[in-house]
Amino acid sequence: MLSIVMPRNMGLAKKNRVQTYVKIEPELLKSIEDHKLDLNSTLNVALEKGLQDSFPSDLKASLTVHRFDSGTCQGVPVRPYIERELMFEVKAKGLLLKTIMNNSLKLYLRQKYSENILT
Repeated sequence: MLSIVMPRNMGLAKKNRVQTYVKIEPELLKSIEDHKLDLNSTLNVALEKGLQDSFPSDLKASLTVHRFDSGTCQGVPVRPYIERELMFEVKAKGLLLKTIMNNSLKLYLRQKYSENILT
């Protein structure tokens, strides 16, 4: 599947984003800030990669049980702008946005910066 997000992030195509509400794990937001990344663009890239299942299997195997599921994490509420097509795909697959967003973001940051976040 071709990326819809990257051409839009680079200004080669018009963005088609909708603002939504989601809670992100504080450590992930801190990592985004520490690396001076744009929250919206980073979330869109990570979500697209997560929905495409394009992370390496050894990286996915390192993903721990999501802390939202156990109720041990207080997420930080954010209102990012997410591409409509990605939101549609999340709903079509019957996924929880906060879970797929946090898991995808965690894998993306691990892959991009070799950080062992939230283990």
